[in-house]
Amino acid sequence: MSNLGSLPQIPPGTTINIASNASWLDAFYVQAPGYSATPTQILASLSASTTIGVNSVANISVGCLVVGYGIQQGTQVVSIDPVGMTLLLNLATLINSGAIVPLSVYGPPLDLSGISFQSQVREQLASSTILMMASTANGLMVNGGIGGTFGWNVPSSQLPSWPIGLVKAGSFSGVVDVQASDISGQIIDLTVMSGPIPLIVTPGALLKSTGQFAMVQVGT
Repeated sequence: MSNLGSLPQIPPGTTINIASNASWLDAFYVQAPGYSATPTQILASLSASTTIGVNSVANISVGCLVVGYGIQQGTQVVSIDPVGMTLLLNLATLINSGAIVPLSVYGPPLDLSGISFQSQVREQLASSTILMMASTANGLMVNGGIGGTFGWNVPSSQLPSWPIGLVKAGSFSGVVDVQASDISGQIIDLTVMSGPIPLIVTPGALLKSTGQFAMVQVGT
């Protein structure tokens, strides 16, 4: 039995940004139920080590995801020392100066094993023309399983030829909807609340938008 029923909605305000001539690499992190939708905020001392000193260990448990400046993607809490006020991480920090930085701590990941994901890109919600279909079945979406992430891994060579006027000076907004399913045959629409997700296609550098929720956008 999968955790399909525990998947949260992608929150309103989430935006996906891609470049017209680069690979589409985006991911969402899904935390386990029972943890606050708002991440715990801490101050940490970083020194290119897997151990960091923190100002608080409240609301932090083993497996929590740590995000912030100097923290590698996929960093999780391995153990907690409430006496020494330190956290042991699975990945070493990237700063070796003892700098004090603010970090966000999310709940442990939801196990996504056994769940399939599918998404469609359209110019607008009402359009019947699908510009791109991506799924875990065709390899253009990935499922991180016990790591709690899913998302897109679309090489630039497989991005669609955007319609005339779609990519221009500035940007164009299309839409993406996302569904999840498992072996039971049940299908859940993850974009009911977000309605669906705006897709910003730009000819230049990307700006990343992060949704602060139980499902948080991560990646490049």
